[in-house]
Amino acid sequence: MPSTIIVGIDFGTTFSGAAWAISKRPEDIQVITNWESETNGCSDRGKCPTHLQYGDIDHETPWGYNVPTDKDLVRWFKLLLLDEADLPSAVVENPQFKEVREQQGRLKTSPIELVACFLRSLWKHCMENITRALGSGEVASCRFHIVMTVPAIWPHYVQARMKSAADLAGMLQERGTNFSRGAPTLEFLSEPEAAALAALAEMHPRPDIKEDDIIIVCDAGGGTADLISYQVDKASSFRLRECVAGEGGLCGGIFVDQNFDDLITDKMGGSPWKGLDSADKRKFMKEIWENGIKSQFSGNNRKFCAEIPEGYLPDGAMGKRKRSQIITLDRDDLLSAFSPVIHEICGLVEKQKDAITAEHFSPPKFIILVGGFGCCRYLFNELVEAYPDSTILNPASEKSYIVQSRICRMGYGFDLNEPWDSSKHHPKDKYWDSLDEIYRASGQMEWFFRKGDVLDGASPSTHEYQRLLTANSSLDIEETLWFCTSDCLPSRKTDSVQKLCSIKWIKRVDLRELEMGYNSAGQIYYKLNYEIQVIVNGPELRIKVYHNKRKVAAGQVTVEWR
Repeated sequence: MPSTIIVGIDFGTTFSGAAWAISKRPEDIQVITNWESETNGCSDRGKCPTHLQYGDIDHETPWGYNVPTDKDLVRWFKLLLLDEADLPSAVVENPQFKEVREQQGRLKTSPIELVACFLRSLWKHCMENITRALGSGEVASCRFHIVMTVPAIWPHYVQARMKSAADLAGMLQERGTNFSRGAPTLEFLSEPEAAALAALAEMHPRPDIKEDDIIIVCDAGGGTADLISYQVDKASSFRLRECVAGEGGLCGGIFVDQNFDDLITDKMGGSPWKGLDSADKRKFMKEIWENGIKSQFSGNNRKFCAEIPEGYLPDGAMGKRKRSQIITLDRDDLLSAFSPVIHEICGLVEKQKDAITAEHFSPPKFIILVGGFGCCRYLFNELVEAYPDSTILNPASEKSYIVQSRICRMGYGFDLNEPWDSSKHHPKDKYWDSLDEIYRASGQMEWFFRKGDVLDGASPSTHEYQRLLTANSSLDIEETLWFCTSDCLPSRKTDSVQKLCSIKWIKRVDLRELEMGYNSAGQIYYKLNYEIQVIVNGPELRIKVYHNKRKVAAGQVTVEWR
């Protein structure tokens, strides 16, 4: 049995990283570093910037730390995977998001192609590091399994786009001699759960962790903040189960960066960056802000001095010289940058705590901050003050733990045309089925998972269907999977019920093989019976179609996301 190399990829809005392990030594997790870099001191970091050099998007596009400082950047392109209707207005109106949208238009490329360009280089770098560690012979003999993170709050259609990008990047190509090892398998994991895989293991063994203790994990990243809560099912082996539905929002560190940019603009009485090279602004934002003020501010009364590049003095014997101004930023100044985002994250924590208290009658014992923005001192201090009955932690680890179950974040269901029942159906839904010769109610919802249900990730939800066909009927079968985020799910399709995807099946069957029936008009029809199985496992959703107890070939079934 060949070994499997598991590669975890955390594709983030601002920074991305990767790690790997081989199945025969699963505890030996190797974090990818050794980045190619234009600047010193970056090659050994655990993550690289999610950046591309603006220009031709191809196999040679500089990426990450390797983008020259004097070149324009393409960044935030991960957010382009979302339909604009699913983005908050604050993101759509953000100058940086507008810039990447304009760059995409000028480059005449799609969001999937931008993501694929970055993933292609990241995957190549991963493979080079893995091959250096194991040797080309062992790598060629192994199967590959890839785990990619996605924000827990993002809709399922993003996974289809991420998979397309991974395929376009060459990550899913068949491997081994004569393709004997097959194509790598791809799995998606929610970002807060992936972060918890590392952070929670740091807590075991720990004497103050008992059975039924509840732990909130807040993954505050560059673009999103995702929260997930676990209850300790078995303290000795640290088995956990998700205990309430998670929370999330687009309130990551990038929005603090934009607030700081606005603060500087306001302080300088206009546009301080006008006439500056983009490299000079990036250097200021990295050295003075990212590595200085942003990481040091804790909410206290400390004042910070910032040297703001205003422009350039006339060329002289010294060449081009920068003109700058030093300004002082006090606590109130910096609170204007931090507080709107911090308050939004704290609001998500409060909602999670309220759900836990209502369900389990006790507050969380621990609140764990992870992610890039999770290291923010001010965020940590605000949570310490707000939740004196909980222990606030900001650990780091690369171990693992076991999650036995997850909580469903929305309702999933199919719509049915049921036999009419005047006692329960709405008159607007009534129609006459001329083939079956009965009245039916259209658009009645059958919910197979509800918000808050426990998901074990293994048991499928199976749905039986019968379609009546005539000799002239199309054999293209289509069913729609719907979702609803309401706590109380409607019994019929309403405005709160939204389309998730269409499941299309090109049926290849001889009508003569089906059971036949007649109506009173002598019209012949054929009964096609089939099943649809759905597995929801965190952010992953897997769909299979069965006919005559046999799985329909994948090539005959397509899933089209809305």
